[in-house]
Amino acid sequence: MLAKPVCDGCPKAEAWPKAGAGEAPKAGAGEAALAPKTGPLGAFPNADGGVPAPKADGAAPNDGAAENAGVEGQGHDGATPKADVEDPNRVAEALLPLLRASKASPRLVNVASMAGKLSQLSPALQAKFSSPTLTLPQLRALVAQFEADVAAGRHRANGWSHSNYGMSKLALIAATRVLARELPGVRVNTCCPGYCDTDMSSHRGPRPPAEGARNAVLLATLPDDGPTGTFWRDYKAASW
Repeated sequence: MLAKPVCDGCPKAEAWPKAGAGEAPKAGAGEAALAPKTGPLGAFPNADGGVPAPKADGAAPNDGAAENAGVEGQGHDGATPKADVEDPNRVAEALLPLLRASKASPRLVNVASMAGKLSQLSPALQAKFSSPTLTLPQLRALVAQFEADVAAGRHRANGWSHSNYGMSKLALIAATRVLARELPGVRVNTCCPGYCDTDMSSHRGPRPPAEGARNAVLLATLPDDGPTGTFWRDYKAASW
């Protein structure tokens, strides 16, 4: 899992060369300035698997953080939801003191996937995951119910997806929407990098990783009045 401040002092979105809707922004002068500049966060996760909160005293504030966690386990072993949903949420909670210490409008970007589409669920479950009053404890309970129903062999009958990876990314998108409501001072968004040429896709993806990463960069460099709680794909806001 990668959890790295996108940068202290990132240029704003207008520093990037403009691109049309659905067009990848071209690399240019702004790209070199986007090299991560990390503050002293301390070591995490710690030895027992927890994520200690970094101390704000003496640590540089962070204007933004991007989290990219991806595991596609075999079958339904529980590792995928933990790595793709619970661990990014715990890291986000640990980084909040530094994000809040930023004098700028901080950004939090979660890297999800188009595999997390809401339509893979029954209408009743879609309503629960997309509810404007959903909380993180309620979301964790829904994920736990999915895992229990899978273990009992009743997940399809109860309206769940058959994709462990898809469900984990769906839950991450839902968590991003919850955090956006709970953190009005932080722009919290999520994106799909596309089908990239990485180990995750066994190098079958046609999109270079640098092009996929620009989806997250666009969200990390949004203007202060930019959107929050949204899902982006192919360099623009997309329906969930």
